[in-house]
Amino acid sequence: MLDADGFGSAHNYCPVEFVYSTYNINPNGTPGTNNPLETAQPLAIAACSAFGPCTGSEPRVRTALGRYLYEYLGAEGAPKICQKCQPGAEGSDLRAELIANANGGSSSAIFWTSQGLNVLGQAIVPGFTGIPGCSMLPTKDSCKNVKAPRNTAYVFVFNGTGFEPPDPITQYVQCFNVHIDFAVSQSKIVGPEGTTYYCGNGKGGTGDLPEIGEKGLPLLQGKICDTSNLEGAGYGYYGSCQ
Repeated sequence: MLDADGFGSAHNYCPVEFVYSTYNINPNGTPGTNNPLETAQPLAIAACSAFGPCTGSEPRVRTALGRYLYEYLGAEGAPKICQKCQPGAEGSDLRAELIANANGGSSSAIFWTSQGLNVLGQAIVPGFTGIPGCSMLPTKDSCKNVKAPRNTAYVFVFNGTGFEPPDPITQYVQCFNVHIDFAVSQSKIVGPEGTTYYCGNGKGGTGDLPEIGEKGLPLLQGKICDTSNLEGAGYGYYGSCQ
């Protein structure tokens, strides 16, 4: 479970009421990735339980106008939507809804694919291309492997009329209560337990979580940490926070 509300209250942000995810169907009608949707689900359920009523369709994979959130949001060169597929939202559709949410006193959390994050950033702040990835589609050979870090949390602050881009873009990362105790062995996994959250737990600091098994999943907790204020690093992670 990601403690987004704890992060928001610590920074005096409005509470998360709206949780969005990339649609898990591709524009051509084939099955897409479920990772963003399934990752967003616990936070979406918590948000709808707090603000209610729950609709049974959380997180949101379409805008209030009924347009679905395909990962490239209608950007030039994006895959065409098949004639029988659900209509797709454009960046301007999503941005207008996020602004309406903010004007209503609510924050929005968005879970997306790493390859589509650059386009998502441009949708939230027109002209902003600071998130790593390809801003022009289809993906070119020179940037097809350039993706945003999987555990980075990008915070766009509402200024009354629109959103400010994050600066620096890697200030906040998602960290977890599990790590590898290299003092014992390269495979000694500690956790999930405790209130210390380790950033980048994979072997060699890759950012991937160690294999914790099905029994460990219910105990896994995540927290958004400020990279400018991390505690000491260790094997497989570059810092931690409380």
